[in-house]
Amino acid sequence: MSAVPERRKERRLDLDLHVEFTEAATPDASAPLKGRTRNVSAGGLFFETANPLAAGAELLLDVAIPNRPGEAADPLALHCEGQVLRVVRLAGTSAGERFGVAVKFSNRPNIESQFLSHLLWERE
Repeated sequence: MSAVPERRKERRLDLDLHVEFTEAATPDASAPLKGRTRNVSAGGLFFETANPLAAGAELLLDVAIPNRPGEAADPLALHCEGQVLRVVRLAGTSAGERFGVAVKFSNRPNIESQFLSHLLWERE
């Protein structure tokens, strides 16, 4: 049995972070939807949510980055846009269906990209 080659271009870090998102086509239609990240890289993220999404959808994302102990009280937030690459149905829970959503960032302001890259390297 041969190993499947790794296609990811950037390192991924398993992080359980709060994410809020809206579809870019209807950003003011309703309250943001919620999910939890499973992993994050400088190029995208994978998160779990109860909200079904379609591949190709453009999202506006806010990811809460917790502070280190002793830092300012306000958590940092990664604000970005991304495109849904794939959606997988996860095993249901007592709370209902869950979906895994892979997102590729489509815009990353330099300061956020640099911060995320630093965060990824720091947690090796």
